[in-house]
Amino acid sequence: MNPCADDRILNILPTPNHPNGTRRCVKRDGTLGRRVLAYMAANNPVTAAAVAECPQDSVWNTRSLRCVKRTGKKGRQIINGRDGFPQPQAGQNLRRVVCPAGTLWNNVTKRCNRAAPAAAAAADIPAPTTNTITTNYRGRAYTAEIEFHGEFMNARESKMLFDDLSTTNWDYMYERSPFSGIQKNARKMKWYSELPNAVYSFSNNSVGGVTISSNEYTERGLYPNPLTPVIREIRRRMMLYYNPGGDLPENYFNSVLINFYEDGKDSVAWHSDDDKWLGNNFVVPSITLGAERDFLLRSKSDHSEEYTYTLSNGSLLFMKGMTQDGFQHTIPSIPKRHPSYRKGRINLTFRRVVPSLIDNNAKGISFTQFKHHIFTFLNSVITDEERTVIRESTSPKDIYRFILDINKRKRNRR
Repeated sequence: MNPCADDRILNILPTPNHPNGTRRCVKRDGTLGRRVLAYMAANNPVTAAAVAECPQDSVWNTRSLRCVKRTGKKGRQIINGRDGFPQPQAGQNLRRVVCPAGTLWNNVTKRCNRAAPAAAAAADIPAPTTNTITTNYRGRAYTAEIEFHGEFMNARESKMLFDDLSTTNWDYMYERSPFSGIQKNARKMKWYSELPNAVYSFSNNSVGGVTISSNEYTERGLYPNPLTPVIREIRRRMMLYYNPGGDLPENYFNSVLINFYEDGKDSVAWHSDDDKWLGNNFVVPSITLGAERDFLLRSKSDHSEEYTYTLSNGSLLFMKGMTQDGFQHTIPSIPKRHPSYRKGRINLTFRRVVPSLIDNNAKGISFTQFKHHIFTFLNSVITDEERTVIRESTSPKDIYRFILDINKRKRNRR
């Protein structure tokens, strides 16, 4: 029984701090409410059946949680996007149209579009470009194995998937910085995982994520969203390349981080995908949709030699071996004169999070700890009134904007 009002639902999403959820009532049609409903569907066969199996002539009403006739007033509003609901997450068929076999729901066209054809048999997959690079780091030899498939998807398939994923309710990650107090990651992102307690903190400096459309704040990191049908289809095709023999389960890679580079100025700094919960000698598949961008690789010990791979639209790159242990990679920004500068790029990096290693991963910092850091960082340049503003802030986004205003005032006084 739902103890909340009709338009609300009890938050039962497990997190590291709240294994049984916060047990608070949240808006049923809000970002968090929809996540709770998706979690319920994934963990309750009865609910899942109700969500997934509307008749062909009906659509799913996410407010009333029932199927309504497509030709009725409410059904027409839902199909035409005039129902007042927030945009669904990429590939997530919140309209609950049951598409015919061989098609997938497209959030942009609001239609069942023909799904990408099944990938060819392993024998028909073109041979990839492979490179093996060895380096010495801290007295040990590390070998990176890079496998590149330039024609993983054709242009039509890539555009359809790019358009669909571009409707995602993106997040920004905020992190503590010793130089500016706080920094916002230079790209939009979304974290998906089949493990409900896999909260993704980039490091122990992660303050948390803020959903752009709703300003919802998730403390310490990005909370996992259920994999959508489109993401599952992309994973299925990728597994045909990674595991042509079919001896691994289709959900071997149980998580994915999706990054959205809006234009050529968005980038990611030198780093390694060496999260503790991934274990040892793991593989990271990386899929590019949209604008072509350069991927640079370098040794952790010798930064003078860089290896460049051009990630084209519809390409697939596997980082294998000890790539994350002995090497770093980056997607640098590009100049405005570059032909791809004004084009967007979506990147999916799949990961296999080992459930028993989740507690070993970075935990980020609480918002209270972060406020103490900001007070120390701004100790000599803020007034008591400004301290009160920070103390009453409920999101790192507010503090980020506040510090930008302080820096702007300082520049204007010069």
